[in-house]
Amino acid sequence: MDWTIQFDEAVSRYLPDLEVVCDEPMSRHTTFRTGGPADIYIEPSCAEELKQVLDICREENLAYTIIGNGSNLLVGDKGYRG
Repeated sequence: MDWTIQFDEAVSRYLPDLEVVCDEPMSRHTTFRTGGPADIYIEPSCAEELKQVLDICREENLAYTIIGNGSNLLVGDKGYRG
């Protein structure tokens, strides 16, 4: 099974209302408006959602990055694997 599908299913079990977006262009989320797609992009609405997503990432041994508001962030044109 593709890891993105497995991750989406894990998130859906614990956070059914949280949207998981695959291949999200990071240019939409950086102040420089550059960057290729992230394999998965999630915007938790509160600290508890963030904690649960991070717990899932750790359980599944998945790479992740917390980007905040995207200022001073550069993402390569090939995107982010995670």
